[in-house]
Amino acid sequence: MAGAALPHSLRDVVKGVRIWQGQAVVSLGLMILILTRIPGGAPLTVALVTKKACVFVGVTSMVPAILLISFVGKVE
Repeated sequence: MAGAALPHSLRDVVKGVRIWQGQAVVSLGLMILILTRIPGGAPLTVALVTKKACVFVGVTSMVPAILLISFVGKVE
């Protein structure tokens, strides 16, 4: 794929999806998959807190935190 650039920002993804650029569509799909995991972790964390499973609470709360940091952080 000579000359094909991966979208590096949300703006690039949106522009690419509007013109139906394959790599932008794939990037949007990956973002959606990642973002669906973040709200799913909250009820699990609450359930583990009520069971007083401290180790699992730590691990379970780290996953959404890492996912959020990956969206906020700038990767070059």
